[in-house]
Amino acid sequence: MSSRSHSRSDSVTLYDVATFAGVSHQTVSRVVNKASHVAAPTRARVLEAVSRLGYRPSKVARNLVSQRSSLIGVITFCQDSFGPSHLLISIDTAAMKSGYNTLLASITEPTFTAIKRAADDLRTHGVEGIILNVPTAVDLRSLQDVFRHIPYVATDAGAGNEITMVATDHEYGAYIGAEHLIELGHRRIACISGPLDWRCGLLRRDGWLRTLQKYGFPEGPSIVGEWSARGGFVAAEELIKRYPKKFTAIVAGNDQMALGAMRALALSGLSVPDDVAVVGYDDMPEAAFFNPSLTTVTHDFETAGRTCLEFLLRLIRDPRAPAERLIIKPELVRRESTDSKAFAAP
Repeated sequence: MSSRSHSRSDSVTLYDVATFAGVSHQTVSRVVNKASHVAAPTRARVLEAVSRLGYRPSKVARNLVSQRSSLIGVITFCQDSFGPSHLLISIDTAAMKSGYNTLLASITEPTFTAIKRAADDLRTHGVEGIILNVPTAVDLRSLQDVFRHIPYVATDAGAGNEITMVATDHEYGAYIGAEHLIELGHRRIACISGPLDWRCGLLRRDGWLRTLQKYGFPEGPSIVGEWSARGGFVAAEELIKRYPKKFTAIVAGNDQMALGAMRALALSGLSVPDDVAVVGYDDMPEAAFFNPSLTTVTHDFETAGRTCLEFLLRLIRDPRAPAERLIIKPELVRRESTDSKAFAAP
């Protein structure tokens, strides 16, 4: 057989390699799957045939032999929101670098029944483990039976130390944002929070409140909005209408809400930061290009996604491994929306 007999490597089969090398197809399979019990001369002959013919082993076939799917399941909620979507991208990128693909199960409501249905569906597709990215206030202890027979890692959920988890310290992030405003001399600080049934929304609101209490300042006005620029715009309009001249700064639930709030302030004739300073959360790439550029709190999606994958792969290798937990500490990025002289170049 000539190597020219196949114009495309995809058409070369394991049996073609076996014929070329003069061995059985079982021997080729053992060599391709790196089994140890193959004589060195035979292994060399098979590898030469693989190279000459341009054979590409089928990933499906390899997985059948190794009993691995190389699939990671991800259960997510509101994946069109900035935070969940960027965490998904980070998880998928980390998975690809480790030789895995992700299979997404999106739920419309973060209920026990919906999560169980999604987990069961992912298991039927042969995933080796599951990452649960449901950032609402779900108590994972009620779900332990659902994941009893499959490795899983949770993100930003309320649970005990018995569950492997990667989380961001959202309360601390809002704390340092509010503290920055206090250091600049602000005493009347308002909050535009995200929905409080989201764990991060509640914790960020709590961080703002805890900062005011620590420094002995009265609780400023607080409005709950949607996780969007429109949500921030509507909430800021309500603040301006209900509490005129009763706040000089705003801690926003995320950068998109901060953008909407800044637009509402401008339409009301209020200047940022001279009349009202604004702090966001997430440090989305566009934050440095707002006008004025946005002071914000980092949300390290890359580290969160990579660590989720690392933790899950350890559990796949050793299901009895002890639970691990990473709490990511956010950092403040100072820009013009709190201090016109504090521009941080992108």
